[in-house]
Amino acid sequence: MALLTWTADLSTGNKFIDADHHKLIEMVNALLDSIAQAHASDHLADVLQSLIVYAREHFDREEAEMRRIHYPAMGAHRAEHAQLLKQIIELKNTLNAREKVNSIGVHNFLSTWVRNHILDVDMKLAAALKDST
Repeated sequence: MALLTWTADLSTGNKFIDADHHKLIEMVNALLDSIAQAHASDHLADVLQSLIVYAREHFDREEAEMRRIHYPAMGAHRAEHAQLLKQIIELKNTLNAREKVNSIGVHNFLSTWVRNHILDVDMKLAAALKDST
């Protein structure tokens, strides 16, 4: 299963956002690798919990910046964050219940979500942050 790769097109030009995204991609890759290697559910749940905690921290940092600049698209951006967290938590609950996980589905969802969110939503935020300085 191919892991996510940082490519130049994912760079927003904002140091804190890009640093967070590097870490987020690293954590998503750890999860995808664990799923591909069919690690035990407990291990996957731990990896997912770490991803949930980090995603919340990252989203909180972005949302603080949105509030600071009175970002007009904050509601839609926050809704995307909330939806991702909800889906990751549901995945963790599935693992905790010892139910089977569709590894290809998880891979496709996370790969697509991360790339699309960065390339669309986060690029707009980074541009707004740059314009606010």
